[in-house]
Amino acid sequence: QGTGFNSGTSTDDISSATSRTSTGIVTKATFLSYFGQANYEYRRKYLASLGIRLDGSSRFGAEVPLKKYWSFGAGWILSEEPFIKNTVAWMDFLKLRGSVGIAGNTIAIPPNTRSNRVTGIIYSNNPSTYGPSVELIHGNPNVKPESTFNIDMGLETRLWNDRISL
Repeated sequence: QGTGFNSGTSTDDISSATSRTSTGIVTKATFLSYFGQANYEYRRKYLASLGIRLDGSSRFGAEVPLKKYWSFGAGWILSEEPFIKNTVAWMDFLKLRGSVGIAGNTIAIPPNTRSNRVTGIIYSNNPSTYGPSVELIHGNPNVKPESTFNIDMGLETRLWNDRISL
């Protein structure tokens, strides 16, 4: 905010202008997400899972309207196999599992990242951020969220009538 600034069309000195500043910042971001998951179990011992997610955000650039994430997981309950079920009495449950997929983080993008910074110019002999030679720039159209490729593997077991879980 300020008062006493000239219109920018004269060469008057602007040092007599009174300006005030304020503190604080208000930002707004929108977010839209679609997701789905399908799970399949065969013979109570073979497991499969497929997941997909589509994210859209006002923080993304114009060239990246939606970001896709996916995952696939599989499991094998070995304790349901006859070679373990009938021979290892102290083992109640044993499962081998694993998954692969891509995860992302949208919140790490600051709200103004997709916009270009304002640069100062001299217009009509006065400092300005806009003038006839300044083009309207629409920011970086390729801003997108960070993403990571993940691999997860594990072995789960319960022993001696579920007294110990690992």
